[in-house]
Amino acid sequence: MTKTAGELLIQHAHGRTDDVRKKLREAMKAIDLDIEKNEGIYPFQGGRVSLSEVCRRAGVHKVTLQGPSHRDSTKPMLQAWLAGLKSKLITGRKIVRKTVTSRADNWESMYRDVANKFNEMYAIDVIGRDKELARLRERVAELEADNLMLRSDLSAGKVVQMPLKPAQKPLKTK
Repeated sequence: MTKTAGELLIQHAHGRTDDVRKKLREAMKAIDLDIEKNEGIYPFQGGRVSLSEVCRRAGVHKVTLQGPSHRDSTKPMLQAWLAGLKSKLITGRKIVRKTVTSRADNWESMYRDVANKFNEMYAIDVIGRDKELARLRERVAELEADNLMLRSDLSAGKVVQMPLKPAQKPLKTK
């Protein structure tokens, strides 16, 4: 059975209505995600969420909601969603500014704590490294002295030890 032109037109109109509703629902989900990511502050339009903003995000003109197919179904759904959203949304210039400042102060405090812990760990590490470096330098000096003594012993007296410069330490003899 083939459909008449009127039936096809009605089917197409219902498809457009469903597409608009789908776009609006996707915009609502995107707005919810933006608010969640920004811990209760909507990052666009000065923090205000309205029917116009939802329509803008959905790519739908606001006048669309005034048509007979949306006036009694889609628009009340959006208004109910907006009313519920306002309870968890931080709005108002002063409150938003105070909240953002508080968050920035909190992050700065955490950054300073991490920096202080790093400095403490670095200072402890430097002390240990300096001790190890001094111990290894002493060991190198001992080994160099032993090496010189062994060379002297192996040369059967052919090696003559030169007088030391004032900055050098005398070698330990056995």
